[in-house]
Amino acid sequence: MATDILTLSADTLRRVGDARHELSARLAVWGCGRVSDSLVVFSELVTNAVVHAGGARRIVVVHEGRTLRFEVHDDTHSIPAVRGSDRAPGGFGLRIVAQLSDSWGFEQSATGKVVWSNLDCSDGDQA
Repeated sequence: MATDILTLSADTLRRVGDARHELSARLAVWGCGRVSDSLVVFSELVTNAVVHAGGARRIVVVHEGRTLRFEVHDDTHSIPAVRGSDRAPGGFGLRIVAQLSDSWGFEQSATGKVVWSNLDCSDGDQA
């Protein structure tokens, strides 16, 4: 079973869009299903890093078999938190990530943290 890796970065919201475009092209090459779900999860994780941590220093997308893994590295040790349902605008990104991912979480590193998500990309939409 081959493993394919895509490495990106994004330090601004414009670069989030550029990275998303690169991922979309690669998903087509990889033949992944759940393209829309994958792009939403990716966008939420990377946007959170840009907005709350000054940028996604390194983004690693691993495709192995049926699994797609996103790892978004940033330079802060702040703990990602799922917001409650308090009518405040925004703040639902990690709820979306949790709903669409098979699993997700974060790990502290020496220079910050890595927020990750795993998705089964073998079926679903082909958008």
